Amino acid sequence: MDQSSIQTYDLLANDGTLDLQDIKAFQHSLKSDWPTTFIQLDTTLKSYHNLLVLLLKVTHPYTAVFTRFLNMWNSISVQLAELFATDPRKPAQF
Repeated sequence: MDQSSIQTYDLLANDGTLDLQDIKAFQHSLKSDWPTTFIQLDTTLKSYHNLLVLLLKVTHPYTAVFTRFLNMWNSISVQLAELFATDPRKPAQF
């Protein structure tokens, strides 16, 4: 990983002023796909939850905490969708 990728990651992790081009460059350098829409982010979180349940089981403390987070996420999903739609960088920064 080169210095520019590290700086891009640092900006992303610290809620910097990344534009969509920076996010795309970071995705390309790591060969990963950051979510750029609310639906992608929502799907990623729910897929991660499925993996937790499969690997750690429902009774694991981390799975329980993430389940509570996801329940809260689902209860305000309409508001979150509107918030994340205002800026294409927000889903990746989240």
